[in-house]
Parts: sequence; structure tokens; C-alpha cells
Amino acid sequence: MKDMEKDMMKMDENMVYEVSDQELEQTAGGAVRPYHQYSTSSRWKTVKGLKSGYLAMRTQRCYDYRNEMRGCELYNGDKVKMVEKPVTGSDGRKYAKVYSPKHNATGYVNADYLK
Repeated sequence: MKDMEKDMMKMDENMVYEVSDQELEQTAGGAVRPYHQYSTSSRWKTVKGLKSGYLAMRTQRCYDYRNEMRGCELYNGDKVKMVEKPVTGSDGRKYAKVYSPKHNATGYVNADYLK
């Protein structure tokens, strides 16, 4: 009986197990689903309400000239796709993570200008 157990252990050591990302997430207690899987309304928003200038896409949820994504300026009428629900940033403003097809980029914007 001992020899058979040893053989089984050797076989088990040489086995290669493949687990998909979904199986791994389920085993680990589940994954947080992206915002779009929870939302029943349209995730496409339009930039509105800018009195002048542009709405900057940012790398972080706070207003700072250093986190502005150069070349990713949004103007009234531009369309963006919500990636995450708006969250209050470190500066007290609400920021939404959006994807801009115009710039093929993802970043944070002040959610007050999305309608």
C-alpha cells in the first residue's frame, strides 16, 4: 500500500494544473466586476457645461497641472464612456474614470461636466 501511495504522490508532483482567470477569481472569493456590468443605464456621457477652455483628462483623481494628460483635452460635445462610477478625489471634487475614443485614452475627469 505504501508503494502505491508513493507512486500517486510522484504522479501528482508531475501534474500540470491549468486554471482560468475566472476559476482563480472564484477560488479567491470572487473578483470585483467592472462598473459597466452593474450599470443598467447608458455609460456614454457627453461633456457639457464648460464655459471656456477644456476638460482635462488626468492620471489621478485630483486637480494638479502635473497629472494632466497632455493632448487629451475634451470639449463641450465630446463623448466619453464611463469606466468607473464617480468617486470623490483627494481635492473634494467628484472624478469619473472615462475612456475617450477621440484620444483612445483612459483617464479621470471632473464628473460635474458629464451629462
